[in-house]
Amino acid sequence: MKNRQKGFVALYLALLVLFVLSGIGVSAFLLISSQQRIIQNTRASLQAYYGAEAGVEDALLRIAKEMSWPNSYSLQAGTALVNVSVSPIIGGIRTITGQGDVQSRIRKVRAAYGFSSEDVSFNFGAHIGNPSIACPPSCGGLEMQHNDSEIIGNVFSNANIFGTSSATITDSVVIAGAGNTLEDVRVNGNVETYNCTTATIDGDLIYNSLGANTCDVAGSTSVTADVTPTVDFPITPTMIADWKAIAQDGGIVDGGGDVDIDEDRVLGPGKITGNLTIANNMTLTLLGTLWVTGTFVPGNKSVVELDDNYGDLSGALIIDQTASISNNVILRGSGAEGSFLLVIGTSSSLAEASPAIGVGNNADSAVMFAPNGVIVIQNNASLVEVTAHKILIKNATVTYDLGLSSAKFTTGPGGGWELMSWKEVE
Repeated sequence: MKNRQKGFVALYLALLVLFVLSGIGVSAFLLISSQQRIIQNTRASLQAYYGAEAGVEDALLRIAKEMSWPNSYSLQAGTALVNVSVSPIIGGIRTITGQGDVQSRIRKVRAAYGFSSEDVSFNFGAHIGNPSIACPPSCGGLEMQHNDSEIIGNVFSNANIFGTSSATITDSVVIAGAGNTLEDVRVNGNVETYNCTTATIDGDLIYNSLGANTCDVAGSTSVTADVTPTVDFPITPTMIADWKAIAQDGGIVDGGGDVDIDEDRVLGPGKITGNLTIANNMTLTLLGTLWVTGTFVPGNKSVVELDDNYGDLSGALIIDQTASISNNVILRGSGAEGSFLLVIGTSSSLAEASPAIGVGNNADSAVMFAPNGVIVIQNNASLVEVTAHKILIKNATVTYDLGLSSAKFTTGPGGGWELMSWKEVE
């Protein structure tokens, strides 16, 4: 009886040990299998990622070497099946996406490749007078013709500034060049000029020892023998030529001639070989630089804006003849901070009746630039910055936006291409 009990105990212990060892073995097998699956998944994921990168690099090579490529294509990179998509040029930038797939493990890489960019510094609420244009006969300068005319910001002028006694510049004024004059304007800040005539200055005045001063100055008055040097405009003729080249390469819009927009539309880059007219309440979205060889007339409550893909970049609308912007027109960037729509009027007209750019009637506008002609601002129009050879302000306000101190634009073919970003997106 005792032997039987001892045998049963021994069998029980043996079975228990066997069960425990079996459990340990199964656990070890499951753990090893799990680790193997993790390793396999990790390897497949890495292969998919490297495949996605290879796809992006393949597209960049095709673009850099000016080879032909479809907007989307597939290739095999090792064990990865890679789908590559290349966007059109939007705001001077192409977006390239590579998606790698290995055993249903998907990784996605995206790169932005575009024209090299350049910061354009708008350091003044108004920058006036192109120093490369001879005066006479084509004299620039600032005229503030109404008591309610105001510039909120500072002003730099390479030519005369004239106004009425109640027209106001809220910050500093610097007038460069020998013989130029500040006359009949109230300045809340300091003034540096060659001559000062019947202006009211709340701050200090510096004028030239060979000049004249009949101004009412609240602060100190000092004399200098130095003549303030002129300052070139922040946007150069080369940059404008580059932007026109981008538009030209984008093709002729609608085959040529006038373009009338009577429904929401997307354009650019492109060239309009005629006039551009936008009907009331319509929206024009720009995917790239648009060059209009004729006039530009947006209708009541129409909108011209940059596409969202511009990001924090700014874009240009170039008009060779008169741009007539009024009736609550909205001109805006992409919506991202630091993005602005720049309207360039290349006309050399200094006539009020046919200005390079005319802005009025509560137009909500962006950045205006007329390097050769006049910009006329009237009837409660408001701009965030204006640069021109000549500026005429009539019952309007220029409000300098500090964000413009470093607006970034693509510089075009002359600046070359560069890789702007590279990141994994999925």
